[in-house]
Amino acid sequence: YQRRVHGGTQVQIRLGKQRKVRAEEANPSCGIGLFNLPFSLTEESLQAFLHQFPGLQNVRLVYRKTGEFRGFAFAYFDTVEHASAAKEMLEGLTLGHQTVDVKFAAFPSEVALQLHRASVSEVPQSSNSSQ
Repeated sequence: YQRRVHGGTQVQIRLGKQRKVRAEEANPSCGIGLFNLPFSLTEESLQAFLHQFPGLQNVRLVYRKTGEFRGFAFAYFDTVEHASAAKEMLEGLTLGHQTVDVKFAAFPSEVALQLHRASVSEVPQSSNSSQ
């Protein structure tokens, strides 16, 4: 935390952890990552929105072990072409007051699902999400 005085009022600012190296964009794949999502977003609403894109296979929001949504999700498509088209259409998307950052997923859906299951214990899943 850093404290500053601004116009006679003390302001407390929390400084985030700074990354040393910016992550490189993953090669085109069947999956896309959607980052900087509103915390109020639900898996059902994101899935309903993404169903307009051909080839959508599944959508996974990422949660903390406490069950809190972490603000990002992954969507997987049947082909790299469908994922690329969705990524292109979603770039610049604003949800709420936040601009969504869209990148190709570094892992295929099976690997991502295994990593997700290993890092999260008993997080409620939506009843109508596709597997």
